[in-house]
Amino acid sequence: MIIGIDARFWGLENTGIGRYVMELGGELIARNDTDTIVLFLRQKYFSELKFKSPRIKKVLADVPHYSLAEQIKMPGLIDRAGVELMHFPHFNVPIFYRGRFVVTIHDLIKHFSKGAKTTTRAKLFYWLKYLGYKLVVRFALKRSARVIVPSRWWQAELVRRYGIEKSKIRVVYEAVSNGFKKQSLAKVEEVVKKFSLPESYLVYTGNLYPHKNVMTAVKGLLALGG
Repeated sequence: MIIGIDARFWGLENTGIGRYVMELGGELIARNDTDTIVLFLRQKYFSELKFKSPRIKKVLADVPHYSLAEQIKMPGLIDRAGVELMHFPHFNVPIFYRGRFVVTIHDLIKHFSKGAKTTTRAKLFYWLKYLGYKLVVRFALKRSARVIVPSRWWQAELVRRYGIEKSKIRVVYEAVSNGFKKQSLAKVEEVVKKFSLPESYLVYTGNLYPHKNVMTAVKGLLALGG
């Protein structure tokens, strides 16, 4: 089978989704010795990534995420690669794509965190893009062969909101990369010493977008501390 992965998010500069794509792609490549894997990549990683196995193919897909170009160009790129099953690791599935695909929905946080306070764009442009987001999510959920979610809570929420059969939604928990598991206690102590960290400290590795609600977490910790 020819399996495609929309790997345009590849790279840690793309934060959580980037990490997810890298780990997913790496594990699928390492564990699969029968299928052909096609990675659709932006220019940077299309040039940088090298694979020894002839089963791993690269397709240049230097198309911006969440764009009109994504909706128009990606279906043709996927079709020309002969993909039989496509995996989109985020909700942004091209609505003109008619092939068989699986989609990962990490959350629906933008359903809850919305409005002028959550964007720096002009209000009209924001609301048009928000409507487009809702349309794409609905299409992705209805047309997909399977939906992957990271928790049973989101599985239940998709069933409740969109009337999808529960059996169509697979819960696949997201775990810590093996690279983090191998760190020794000595290495942790080295980092604590380097940054002069106190006995109790919090490490936050996400970004500071409003929907992350980081200030509420900080205020809660401050209240607990004093």
